[in-house]
Amino acid sequence: MPPTAGHRRLQLQLVDLAVALSLTAVYAGFVRMGSGDGQAHYTGPLWTGYLIAAAVGLPVAVRRRRPLLVLAVVLAALATASLLDIVREPYAAAGFGAYLVGLAEPARRSVPALVVALTVAGGAVYLGEAVVTPAEDPWGPWEWPGWWCW
Repeated sequence: MPPTAGHRRLQLQLVDLAVALSLTAVYAGFVRMGSGDGQAHYTGPLWTGYLIAAAVGLPVAVRRRRPLLVLAVVLAALATASLLDIVREPYAAAGFGAYLVGLAEPARRSVPALVVALTVAGGAVYLGEAVVTPAEDPWGPWEWPGWWCW
């Protein structure tokens, strides 16, 4: 007996729930991660970090019902996480949300949403890494701009 459309939909929702819980757990781990590896780390209250971790991961569980809303919530949470030094991975939750927006929404809504998503993600990463917590020596041993002149 082949699976029905309702059975297939339930399977996909369960996969989304598993991914959402996994992403939430990963971000909760980032909240508690120290600076042993030399990267900037989150220093705020744990409850705030866990709230951001939940806002990053849990919306992915309902991405098939409200893809644009999920993308907006996840992007806002990821931008906040970037500014607070919680992010240590390349925005996987935004990728899950953006994929379904591109798949399920018409082009007149999905294209502007994806342009905004890329702009917000790029801006948040830049602000978080270069403005809020810049590296001590951004050029490393090259001593810019004269490294090629010796």
